[in-house]
Amino acid sequence: MAAAGTPALEALQKAVEENKGCSILVVDGPITLGLDGAYSTINGKTNLAELRELAADALAAVSIGTCAAMAGWVPRSPTQPARLVSIRSSETSLL
Repeated sequence: MAAAGTPALEALQKAVEENKGCSILVVDGPITLGLDGAYSTINGKTNLAELRELAADALAAVSIGTCAAMAGWVPRSPTQPARLVSIRSSETSLL
């Protein structure tokens, strides 16, 4: 069974500390900017804030799938309030 909640976050932190500067950050899915990122959060932080922290200690960031690479087709919708962007977006400052 996979870790969840606090054990998963502790495992993530341990992995980051043990692999600082030599890990590869793999991102699946778009990054949410709408409502200052509040549409998508983890551990009380926006996904963008979490990704920025992880990217700072990573050797490289890789996007998996259309949404992470190009934010998918949803951002083209004029009624899309979540403001989805890719990891390559200048608004994310990941790369």
